[in-house]
Amino acid sequence: MRTTYLLQEKQLDGSTCLVETTAENWHAIVRACAKLPTDQRRYFIRDVIPDDKGVDCMFIETTKETWQEWDREQRRIRDNLQHRKQYEHIPVESMLTMQDDILANAGLESEDIADSAVSRLTCAQLRQSVAEWHKWAPMLMDYYMDGKKTSCTAEVARRCGVSEQVARKYKRQFEKFVGTFYS
Repeated sequence: MRTTYLLQEKQLDGSTCLVETTAENWHAIVRACAKLPTDQRRYFIRDVIPDDKGVDCMFIETTKETWQEWDREQRRIRDNLQHRKQYEHIPVESMLTMQDDILANAGLESEDIADSAVSRLTCAQLRQSVAEWHKWAPMLMDYYMDGKKTSCTAEVARRCGVSEQVARKYKRQFEKFVGTFYS
């Protein structure tokens, strides 16, 4: 693993450019910055680059605004990973293949389950109703059926040509529609 430290250095013409420095110099700067008020500190982002030889790490000096944006994104990623550990998503297809084993272990017959499910609407009927309701709804249904409810927002936004906020609104509308459909 190689670590590179890049600092912003003022040029004679007033512009700035990134210049590589030593680890000792970078650590000294970080220690000195910790004692300064936030408006006088220097800010660094960390970028990890995997390659065929291992992982390279870069610490790059940047503006406070860029650092705040980077920090928000890193916190979001870390929180999502932490929350993801609490749940296990299982696609419907794998549940269907395990159904016979589960029923056999529980001492139930598939016919008993089928009889109780007759009163419910089938997945095909739901898909048809969803398709008639909104053009983006079948796509959302596919994501939900594949166990990708929490990770599909960006893809839905991209495919529908809308913002992620609108995609989250679509998801809420879809969940409400399915809830009223089965009630």
